[in-house]
Amino acid sequence: MRRKWAATVIVLLAAAPAARAGANRPYVVLGPSDGMALDQPRVTIEVYDPGPPVQSFGPATHDYFLLDTGASGIVAVSGLLGPGAAEELLAAGYQVEGTYIEQGVAGTEEFNVSAPYSVDFTGTDGLDHTITGVRMLSSTNIDFAGFDGLIGMPAMVDRIVTLDCTAFPVDWALGVDFPSSLPAGAGHRYSVPLELVEFPASGAVEGSPIPTFAPLPFVQAEARHGAGAAAAPFLIDTGAQMSILSETVAFGAGLDEDGSGSFNEEAIDFIAIGGVGGTVMAPVLIVDKLAIETESGVDLVWTDVRAAVLDIDESIPGVIGAELFTSGWMDSLFGGDDGFIEKIHFDFREAGDLVGTMYLDINGDLDDVHPRAGDADGDGDVDLDDLFTVRNNFNLPGGWSDGDFDADGMVDLDDLF
Repeated sequence: MRRKWAATVIVLLAAAPAARAGANRPYVVLGPSDGMALDQPRVTIEVYDPGPPVQSFGPATHDYFLLDTGASGIVAVSGLLGPGAAEELLAAGYQVEGTYIEQGVAGTEEFNVSAPYSVDFTGTDGLDHTITGVRMLSSTNIDFAGFDGLIGMPAMVDRIVTLDCTAFPVDWALGVDFPSSLPAGAGHRYSVPLELVEFPASGAVEGSPIPTFAPLPFVQAEARHGAGAAAAPFLIDTGAQMSILSETVAFGAGLDEDGSGSFNEEAIDFIAIGGVGGTVMAPVLIVDKLAIETESGVDLVWTDVRAAVLDIDESIPGVIGAELFTSGWMDSLFGGDDGFIEKIHFDFREAGDLVGTMYLDINGDLDDVHPRAGDADGDGDVDLDDLFTVRNNFNLPGGWSDGDFDADGMVDLDDLF
């Protein structure tokens, strides 16, 4: 995976992770994580000076931008194998009026800041949507591995954004719409509150204009591994193919199983994460569960989540990647069953108050609410003491979670009776 942090604001005002008791809430399992996103949302764009006279700068061919909730601005870059969107814009008369220094995972990068322009963007609904007075970032020195650029939260504030996973079996791609009102659900909808966080333009260069930025959405999430748990505000990032945990969250969740102070022994892989400023290698771990709490008090839980462990910045506890939204849909491309989430609706119409809501429409066949109290996983760790608890209809005291109730050093059938 080649990850771009070009337009993601770095100084995030997120609270430090803190464990919380989420194991007693009912929950819906949204499947084991697929590891990598099946697809990510994309739009086509056009940049122009509204005039008079109107002057379009294209880009004529490199106009496929990633719709990225983890990006605070709009960025045009070079092509993977040659000139791209940034070069096309400049050749058509696109003017730059300053520079901005952006922080990446491995260093900094200098970007051009454009004159104020209008930007049209179109999803799979075929309708043009416009934002005006936009100062974009651009660079002819970097590429985003196939995407011509990022169009971030400035295009999404004050709007509803719908990502349609049911389009996969037909189009082999994620549907993207910008409806004027929240679409009706089918009775299997969960709402999740979002906090939108504004950040200072820390890379501003004296004498240069400030790029157009918008706040980024965070959701309260909890990583659970074995008996450990760590909760924190996670950035929702449709531009990330894989979820990410900070080291603080990873340690808090108990992912350092051998207590060595590193995750190298637990890593199932190492992956290059790069873009602005270079590339860094990050360990990939399997997290038992990643959960978010809904407004109805039901947790939405992904299991066996492949997550990279990386300190993007000390105030970014974690990232919810696009792979969690597309979980289970790979089978549908080959005639199999549909995935777990049918549609995701981001309601950013109250972005001015720095709040939003994410609505998840769950596949009705998979919307199975498991009650925590008295179910087979009574203590949230799925082991033999759950069988004992259910069989004898009482809760076990703390300290017996390993299932070795007779203290003979073995978890065996004697512990059940």
